[in-house]
Amino acid sequence: MAKPITIQGQELHVSMSIGIAFYPSDGKSTEELMKNADMAMYRAKEEGRDTYKFYSMDMNKAISRKMALENGLRKALKNDEFVLNYQPQVSLHTGEIVGVEALLRWNTTETGMLSPNQFIPVAEESGLIIPIGEWVIKTACIQGKTWHDNGQSDLKIAVNLSPVQFLHDNLVGTVINALKTSGFNPNYLELEITEGVAFTNAEAAIKKMQAIRELGVRISIDDFGTGYSSLMYLKSFPINTLKIPKPFNQDIMRSQKDKALVETIIYLGHSLGLSVIAEGIESNEQLRFLK
Repeated sequence: MAKPITIQGQELHVSMSIGIAFYPSDGKSTEELMKNADMAMYRAKEEGRDTYKFYSMDMNKAISRKMALENGLRKALKNDEFVLNYQPQVSLHTGEIVGVEALLRWNTTETGMLSPNQFIPVAEESGLIIPIGEWVIKTACIQGKTWHDNGQSDLKIAVNLSPVQFLHDNLVGTVINALKTSGFNPNYLELEITEGVAFTNAEAAIKKMQAIRELGVRISIDDFGTGYSSLMYLKSFPINTLKIPKPFNQDIMRSQKDKALVETIIYLGHSLGLSVIAEGIESNEQLRFLK
């Protein structure tokens, strides 16, 4: 199956994931065997495709956990269990808070507060990330409007977009609706996408970014330097901000390489007329270096 197939002169390469279930240990009916083989096939897909997996009882447990989490997410949307925490972004020059990043949390009734890495993968796989993402953008805009009305008129709000959310056809419509509903000034909303999403299909990403920028909304590249950047595309992206990830900043006082890397990103960003944000600054030494 790994051999290329030629159809109408075109050479095609097909990937394959195989799930295997045995009779009678894995099922005594056609339906049960097919269901369990299907589970094993999805496990093969999760592990990178082009492989095979035998069914095991553990897969049932994993599927059950995933289904419970998915059902919980549906209830969370209905019962308003999601909350946003806001992490301040501070100017190195003035020491003032110039913006905040909206961080999604799920306040479950059973286990308390969950961070995104505990539920976002299931939300993306199930498609629930779209309504959840809509809620995040709308809620952040409403909060931003409230702060602006109370005198904090220069405060910017940054919202993370998941890969699925950024690629979704209705993203621009979602942003338009959130801005219209809240009355928030689009110039103070910044949408963050990861470097990996931006560069995977750069030409499509540029079109989506341009549509967002036409609304007046800002765009930042998160985790810059952790993927496979193309400087050719970077200069073409209609972005406003580069974000230096926390791991790069953690060792700048001990590692000459990390120090040089951070300095290079800052220089690159400023040379392109972009703002630069360093994440995870936790010591005065780091602060002095970045100044």
